Amino acid sequence: MIPIPESICPLCSQVFPSELLREHINPEHPRLRHSTIKVIQAYHPGWVEDHGACEPCWRSYREASRMFNQMKSAKPKNPPGSWKPAELAAQSPAKVQTGPHEAR
Repeated sequence: MIPIPESICPLCSQVFPSELLREHINPEHPRLRHSTIKVIQAYHPGWVEDHGACEPCWRSYREASRMFNQMKSAKPKNPPGSWKPAELAAQSPAKVQTGPHEAR
């Protein structure tokens, strides 16, 4: 019986067969793969795609990448009557409250 070469996932340090650290990365859509790589590199600055990642780690960072991209594309909405930071900054110091019942 030929032993299966094993490698350590550089993200979680778990041992996996070497081919399982790369086979799920290549079929990803290029844009999703690129954004997932950027998220991984934010947490692991020395990591490059050639290092690979186990499938659970890759999935986790891919989902984080999707959520981050959704947050970036979402436009902030201010419902009627809500304050905006600029409005708060424009208030005079006498009107800014420092606690629930105090005013300066």
